[in-house]
Amino acid sequence: MYERTLYLDADVWIRGQCPDLFAMHPRGAVYMHDDTPFLDCVTWLRNEMAAVAMSQQSKKPKPLKRWNTGVVIVDRKDAIVWRAPRKPIPVGHVMEQHHVTVAANDHGIPILRIDTRFNLQWWMKYHFKRLAESADIIHYANAPHDERIESLRRHAQADLGYGFATHRVNSTLREPG
Repeated sequence: MYERTLYLDADVWIRGQCPDLFAMHPRGAVYMHDDTPFLDCVTWLRNEMAAVAMSQQSKKPKPLKRWNTGVVIVDRKDAIVWRAPRKPIPVGHVMEQHHVTVAANDHGIPILRIDTRFNLQWWMKYHFKRLAESADIIHYANAPHDERIESLRRHAQADLGYGFATHRVNSTLREPG
């Protein structure tokens, strides 16, 4: 029912200074983060993308990109990329994300890159540490629970001016009288 949608994984933190992503990204494409430049190796990507394309009787999208579906901007007319696969897809590392790429390719829907500051991911170790304070959307993909919680505490404190600890209720509430 909406003209555009911003899809977010459950493990993201939207920083207080985050601008209006719809205003920054014109209609007519699906917007996702291109993880490819951050990968150490693309052999697994090539194999997984080929397996998903083959399972759907589709062509492998070119150029080879690892589009991340943790933060996605999509127009209603392009929401077809979210439809379930026509046939089962193989099990793999991020096969469901590759399915979105293959579906967009099948339907002639362009995928354009959103900047890393709108999907900075924990697994990007060096880049994550270097860019976390300036990122607008932080994606805790593959982050251990304790590290995720500690990072969220720091960002909540920076964004909201306080930490979680200051809002704990440590006494029992009593009725007056």
